[in-house]
Amino acid sequence: MSAPDTNSTDDLVVVTLNVWGLLGLSKERERRVGALCAWLADAQRHLRPPADAADDALLPFASSFWSPRPISLVLLQEVWVASDAAKLAAAAKRGGLHYSMHFCSGAFGSGLLTLSRHPIAAARLHTFAARGDPCAVFSGDFYAAKGVGWCRVELPGGAGYLHVFNTHLCSNYRHTFRALPLLPASAVTVPGAGEDGGGGDRAARRAARRAAVECGDSGVRVPTDADAATRVAQVLELCDFVREVSGLGEGGGGGADGSRPLPLPRVVLAGDLNSEPDTLEIAVLRARLPELADAWAETAAWRAAAHQSSGPRGPGAPELEGYTCASPLNTYRPRRQVPERIDYVWSTLAPRAAALDLARVPMASGGGKACSYSDHLAVRAALATDATAAAAASVSASAEEAARAAASTPTPKSPGVAGLLLRRARAAGIGGSGGGSALAATATTIASADTDEASSPAGVARAALVGAAVVLAEGAEEFAGLASGNALLGGLALITSLYTAVALPFCAPGVVRWLLSSSSGAAAAAVALVAVLSGAGGFALFVAGFFAARSQQTALTMALRSHVLLLRRRGLCPGGGEADGGGGRA
Repeated sequence: MSAPDTNSTDDLVVVTLNVWGLLGLSKERERRVGALCAWLADAQRHLRPPADAADDALLPFASSFWSPRPISLVLLQEVWVASDAAKLAAAAKRGGLHYSMHFCSGAFGSGLLTLSRHPIAAARLHTFAARGDPCAVFSGDFYAAKGVGWCRVELPGGAGYLHVFNTHLCSNYRHTFRALPLLPASAVTVPGAGEDGGGGDRAARRAARRAAVECGDSGVRVPTDADAATRVAQVLELCDFVREVSGLGEGGGGGADGSRPLPLPRVVLAGDLNSEPDTLEIAVLRARLPELADAWAETAAWRAAAHQSSGPRGPGAPELEGYTCASPLNTYRPRRQVPERIDYVWSTLAPRAAALDLARVPMASGGGKACSYSDHLAVRAALATDATAAAAASVSASAEEAARAAASTPTPKSPGVAGLLLRRARAAGIGGSGGGSALAATATTIASADTDEASSPAGVARAALVGAAVVLAEGAEEFAGLASGNALLGGLALITSLYTAVALPFCAPGVVRWLLSSSSGAAAAAVALVAVLSGAGGFALFVAGFFAARSQQTALTMALRSHVLLLRRRGLCPGGGEADGGGGRA
């Protein structure tokens, strides 16, 4: 069996890569950035496999990508060093990617760099309000000012605009999960859905869990790491920003008279989401942006054919699993990470092909040891932009509208197999080029059949949205405790150092005289240094607890209140619908 012919000069080729560009912390950063610059500058490398990559494990897929389509977009994350961004942009310009946008924010920048072959007409950065634990200094997410960078790219030939979103979410180093139960719509209880929209309703969360005990497993994993609520809040911010800027959901699926489908906006969303495909974060993204298709999931049949045509290499091959982080194909394997697919290309355009890329730098480092471009692998996806695909995407808008309608219509649950229809929905769109997601296609079928609604894609989407509210409420409570604890410890340290400085002359005058004598100047300096550091550390911890952690509690609480408004509009929690606006103070 040969690989499907997916070559088309009309295809839009998108590459996304987490560069791992931390100054002083990332291994061989300068060498890897230089190699990436060489890759960007070599336009011929976009059209054919490099001669020195014969041992590259990804070469069987490369032959289907290197003809005859040049790369249109490169979306990079963790480009923290400004000089690296300048080098990459200059190299990309030599390779035909003439337009670039480096999104700057915070003390270190957002790390987002978008490179385009076509003109960038407008750009904007949205920095996430939820940023993580300020005391988790070694992870650094709070200080990275992560967000989503948007570019409006002019397509050639007057074909209109393409909305390009480049993003990077908060990290997950713990990798612990709990199951997300399916929820009967007749028993949905959302925490924080009271008058104040707050996040402290523990009784409501316990009631929601009890109501869902016998409903089965949705097949979605809920992360339990310290930054789970932060990532969920960031996903919700991301979805709102994508909808606001691109216009998704504003008339897509029907014309003014309700009879003729309108084309979906051309949207590409790519980056490092730090979430695996079966986790709550991705389930929420699918529920909030059902118009977007995961290019990797939609093209599994294409990869299987390409894999088979290159010769059998056994089941579970890394290039088929799609592991972009801690991959066996990568020379860098972070100890705190596990093999997982966390880098994505999503789009309203029909995906034709998707594969891993940039596994090995085609040169040897000192001692003849090869290395990878990053601790992540890149994802390269080909998206259809021809007239046929555009027409299919237009027709699929009605299916997407049906999916949203199904997700917003509460129906009592009937017992069934948990997650079965979700897996069928994912399989339905594999290798398709119709532009619609598997979720929408399956939801349309479900709407006309007597099936188990609770385990349908719409039921799983409902469970994910309610589960997001639970995680946000838990996260807000955790940050409240963290803020109080940090403030208490910082205050104690600060008071202790101040009390010691004031009380020491009265309690131990002999010690003070000895420290002030000329023979013990070094000891006096050491004591003074310890006192200053203790006081500064206490003050810093006090500030972090009282302001930074409290700000994150506020960010999660606000995200919960906004999310509750959405759930009320969809009839998923008590307190009214669109008419009451969700309760005043939200």
